[in-house]
Amino acid sequence: MAAKDKKKKPVDWRANFIAQFPNYASIVDGGEGEAAARRELGGDFVDLLLDYANNPDQYDLDSQAGRDAWARKVQATNLYTKVGPSRREWAILPPATKQEQLDNKIVELRKTFGELQLDDSQLTKIATYALSNKASELQTRYYAYSVIPDRQTARDGAPTLEQTDMAGALREALNAYGYSPPNLDKRIQSALTGTEYSGITYTEEGLMKQARDYAKIMYPQFSQQLDQGYSMEDVFEPYREIAASTLDINKFDIKVTDKKFSRALQKNANGESLSPDEWAYMLRRDPQYGWQNTREAKTEAANLISILERTFGTQI
Repeated sequence: MAAKDKKKKPVDWRANFIAQFPNYASIVDGGEGEAAARRELGGDFVDLLLDYANNPDQYDLDSQAGRDAWARKVQATNLYTKVGPSRREWAILPPATKQEQLDNKIVELRKTFGELQLDDSQLTKIATYALSNKASELQTRYYAYSVIPDRQTARDGAPTLEQTDMAGALREALNAYGYSPPNLDKRIQSALTGTEYSGITYTEEGLMKQARDYAKIMYPQFSQQLDQGYSMEDVFEPYREIAASTLDINKFDIKVTDKKFSRALQKNANGESLSPDEWAYMLRRDPQYGWQNTREAKTEAANLISILERTFGTQI
């Protein structure tokens, strides 16, 4: 059979690019659209898309192997290696979808912060922050006050920019113990502002003790490590590495607070912590993790079929 003809570079490569990647049509305007895309998505990601548009014969998106190769190139860009998943999801949304979500969020923010008399620019900035970071109500409130530090309302008991940073750091420290109750934001607000929540005035030290005690109750087999100053995030790290390697996913998408992955910290049948082999076996066996869709799984399946064909001398 004749070799597959290479794709010829189209006369109008911009039209071809838009047809292949309609969500990124503005990138090829050679002006503000491309500049905005580079700011939002990263220069290396934009360059990769433009390289495809200019040199389609060097890419094969028709075969599975070609698509896998393309995916590896995309996942090697800064957009995937240095940008958090929530911001990445926001960055690649079509402009029309972004605008629709922003419009809806701005309506919500006008009701929430009506007393602050925010202008359209400030509302857009806050809405963009909230949507791109999947920010909680408390995070959004802190951010809103941080963009209007000169307003009297911000001076009268509103969280300061320093408190905004402290809230994020405290939440991260608590989450490192797998501690994330539904009312955590309100407890953090109480600790940072000295106000009561449900009749209690929380403190940072008290919240950290609650988090450690919670971890000891949930994972008693790691009590010694916790007493030595380790967090559950520290304990979880080797399990995270195994999951990322086994499932062929970004390690930063694997959270100790995700119940699906926190199963790595459970006890085995002997009452001990899971061994690396036991965790890897669970990842491969339980279909919720999607190992069956990885390249490794597909390769193993293909190898098994090949062995069967050789053994029985027939086509399966």
